[in-house]
Amino acid sequence: MQVCRVLKTSVTVKNRACRSHAPLSNADPDTTLSADERQIGGPGVFAVKSTMDDVSYEYKGGKNILTVVKKISRKGESLFRKNGR
Repeated sequence: MQVCRVLKTSVTVKNRACRSHAPLSNADPDTTLSADERQIGGPGVFAVKSTMDDVSYEYKGGKNILTVVKKISRKGESLFRKNGR
């Protein structure tokens, strides 16, 4: 039986702001339209949401805080370290 070990990495970006930006509240762009037909803005956020396992945003203490998480599985690796822990 092969065991799949899941590794997780996350990146948090913070910046000072007078108000909430809330980038995740915007609708995803219509990818059936050509780039010329689409509204300006949104493809970068869409790309991040499409490729990451978790994306969260909050406005706290005068800061925009965006966190992205990506899980990476490695087939055949043990869930436990070699010393049994």
